[in-house]
Amino acid sequence: MKIYLSKYWRQSSILSFCVIIFLVVGLAAFCIWSNDKEDYIMVLCVALYVLILGCILLGSKRFLTYAIIEKNQIHSYSFFSRELCVISTEKPVYYSIFNSPQGGKTARFIAVSNELFEYRDTYGFAKVRFIQHYDMHKQIVLPYNDQVMRLLDFDNWHRIC
Repeated sequence: MKIYLSKYWRQSSILSFCVIIFLVVGLAAFCIWSNDKEDYIMVLCVALYVLILGCILLGSKRFLTYAIIEKNQIHSYSFFSRELCVISTEKPVYYSIFNSPQGGKTARFIAVSNELFEYRDTYGFAKVRFIQHYDMHKQIVLPYNDQVMRLLDFDNWHRIC
């Protein structure tokens, strides 16, 4: 079963991608229909907006992951189903539970790893949150809810505060 990190971010990203497609197709149709020499102004405006939305989509790739929890392993995948990380539950597992803003409210998440990691709420001068900074190839972040809690064995794991 796929466990998405954030359905909110997934839906927002799909909506942004649909808006980009709508803008590009609409602009092409408008330029063909109008056949005006000043269409380049509209092209520049739409290109700027598409560029901004594209940068937002690239910046939110950490929120678009999903995980598959098996008996002895946890697999993490990107939005395009490329494997990012595998954590063996037979080895020592380190975890940290944290809160992060999501869509105007706060959601709880859990980060798990086979390697000891340092958890801090924010990093650096820009105050980047942990969920925006974690190493996707060594750590897996999951939503911390009843469904995930039933699938994980916290008794043998090491909590990081």
